Amino acid sequence: MITKPTRYTEKFVLQEVQSMLIEIKNNADVFFLGQVFEERDYSMQRFSEWREKFKDNEEISEAMKRIQELLETRVVVGTMKKELNPTIVIFHLKNNYQWTDKVEESRNKELPKPIFVSWMLDNPQAQNSPQ
Repeated sequence: MITKPTRYTEKFVLQEVQSMLIEIKNNADVFFLGQVFEERDYSMQRFSEWREKFKDNEEISEAMKRIQELLETRVVVGTMKKELNPTIVIFHLKNNYQWTDKVEESRNKELPKPIFVSWMLDNPQAQNSPQ
């Protein structure tokens, strides 16, 4: 049985992610990972596949993390400078960077009883006495 050679070798992927990192650093107009894949011969889905396949390779993992951090920071700063649409950025950050809305604590806890009511409940003879 003849097996198909793997195009996405560790060496190839390392070169690609390092190339992407340099491209992103040198082009301040890149805000979205998809922009980097426009001129490449493979889809953006490869980035996720590589992250999983080469998670034990520190160089590849670090370069990929750095790419994600740079893009996340650019989106946030671009929004703060009013260069980007905040509504789109909210969806982008939630979908791609695990940002979430603030979750309020549940108020299901039993509130403490006022001191006088607690004393009355703890002293049943006080409930029957005239006031």
